[in-house]
Amino acid sequence: LIDIEIYNYIFFCYYLTIVIIFFSCLGCFVGILFNTWDTQSTFSNFFVTPLNFLSGTFFSIGYLPDNLKFILYYNPYYYVVSFFRNCFDNNFNFQLDQNIYILFFIILSILVTSIVYFKGYGVIK
Repeated sequence: LIDIEIYNYIFFCYYLTIVIIFFSCLGCFVGILFNTWDTQSTFSNFFVTPLNFLSGTFFSIGYLPDNLKFILYYNPYYYVVSFFRNCFDNNFNFQLDQNIYILFFIILSILVTSIVYFKGYGVIK
């Protein structure tokens, strides 16, 4: 099989947990907020899929032109993917300012999902 070595187990678990929390909140948000399968799939097609594709998961941002790179820098999922990928690298650098940005986004997604959850089913009529 493939020989993969994880150099930073703590950060590996940290970023894995962040991804799990983010997509759990996103799934709860969509499930509570939208009533039909059509609106759920529309949200998935126009929000979740571009968020994944523009996160640098499937390509390196070095291939993008400079005028499009700013889009990735405002995508918090880009930083999670980048740091998760760096957990497999021997020279991992923890950057506090970008991790604060990630945590702010995760806390914001938890708060928005909680507000929608406590308002109840069918918030948007």
